[in-house]
Amino acid sequence: MISRSRITALATCCALAGCAVSAPPVDKIMLLPKLCGEDWYVVSVMGQKAGYAFMRNSLETAPDGGQVLVAYEEVALRLQTPLLPQPVSAKTTLHIWHDSDLVPQRYSLVADELGRERIVEAVRHGRQITAKTTVAGDTTEKIFTIGDNFGAEVELALLAAAGQLRPGKEFKFQVFNPQICALDEMTVKVEEQTTGRVEGEERDLFRLTMTSEKLGLSTTELMDDTGRIIEVTLEGIIGTGITLRLATEEEALREGSPLRLTPSIPLPAPLPDSKDIVTLVLEVASQNLEPIDRLIPTTERQAVVPGPDPLQGTVTIHAPTMNAEDALQLPIEAPDVAEYLAATEFVQSDDPALVAKAKEIVGEERNAWLAAQKIAHWVHANMKRQKSLPTPITAKECLEGLQGDCSEHAMLFLGLARAAGIPVKFVAGLAAVHDAFWYHAWNEVYVGDGKWVAVDATWDEPLVDATHIKLGEGALDTASFARICLNTGKTMGALQLRVKEYVTRDGVRHDLAAETNP
Repeated sequence: MISRSRITALATCCALAGCAVSAPPVDKIMLLPKLCGEDWYVVSVMGQKAGYAFMRNSLETAPDGGQVLVAYEEVALRLQTPLLPQPVSAKTTLHIWHDSDLVPQRYSLVADELGRERIVEAVRHGRQITAKTTVAGDTTEKIFTIGDNFGAEVELALLAAAGQLRPGKEFKFQVFNPQICALDEMTVKVEEQTTGRVEGEERDLFRLTMTSEKLGLSTTELMDDTGRIIEVTLEGIIGTGITLRLATEEEALREGSPLRLTPSIPLPAPLPDSKDIVTLVLEVASQNLEPIDRLIPTTERQAVVPGPDPLQGTVTIHAPTMNAEDALQLPIEAPDVAEYLAATEFVQSDDPALVAKAKEIVGEERNAWLAAQKIAHWVHANMKRQKSLPTPITAKECLEGLQGDCSEHAMLFLGLARAAGIPVKFVAGLAAVHDAFWYHAWNEVYVGDGKWVAVDATWDEPLVDATHIKLGEGALDTASFARICLNTGKTMGALQLRVKEYVTRDGVRHDLAAETNP
């Protein structure tokens, strides 16, 4: 039985958890042994084998003498980046212990994210789940209150084994996803029922669509009439998508092609100094069947306009403006931006070292915009630029190491600004350098009534230029980090960009179509 958490693990490694089902009762005691066993899967990205998945369900004896189901899953991808001569592996393992009613009782997740380990341990006591996340020696704790429709994903498999899955049926349930350490609401719809051969046997097959509310993500599964998962497909991520397909152990473990993480999108013609551009118009084309307005969001400073063909269109981006006299005074305590002031697993803005450094940088400055500029300049001046792997890192580690690429600059700015009382978002997207758009990270700060301003500490831009294209944003807890990875992953191998025109700070408009075709 495959859980949703593995799809999240795959997408974030590139870049839906245990479920509860409201359904007719089935004879769990009789059917439970049918769910036990081991399965291997080939993981393919853009049609190429890039890793494997292994799933095992087993029965263990509980302290009261009864039997409980223990689910184990392991997902591994081989990744190749321009920074390493050899491919590296990213692996996630997850144990879920269920109680006698098949409701998850305990979770244990270990994620090896390119050599960096993240551990999540969660335990359910009645209506509450206590989850502890440990990263780089720091542990954070969250407590969740579950709803009435919380339970076990294996009940979907039980319904299949009991002959209670029918086309058109829809189930809604709550889950705890340890990969993002959050509760989620899932919707599962039985799309159709067919027949097919599975390992030489003719079986009834059910195609299910599963949608995560928290991640805004849909997957398609093919399940047989014993509850066994035959295939899982996640379209629109990393080019043509990610697929898990039932296979033999030998086939699953056979080495395939590593997933190549492409850091940039080339331009057919180079741009001048991007810092001089205040308005940019791009022609955009999608190559993965996702409409361009689902790959690139429309925001306050960027407008996406699909053409007659929704896979093509234009994006117009403007550089932001800000007057210091319009800024709020510190500390900012607006309730509607509280999540962007809070400490998270990645942003320990309440850490004494970050708080002390923020006070040192800001000094007596109480103007939020001027304080944000001070922090951005300090990060740029004191952090050594060094290419880094796409490995999650915390603000505390960034302050201790003072080196890294754009993600580390944005993370450190995030931690220091929040410690100073400034609400901040982490932003991921694309930014132009000469003849390509590179995947990049920067920040947005809340400095005025309803006003967010984009700041790039990596490039020492208190106001970003118009080549910064936002793809995702968040407060940077584990759930928003996963959403950012998913939003970015949708564009990898999927976007073509061409500069149509741009305006420089001196007000001159440059029409590239006219300049290249006189």
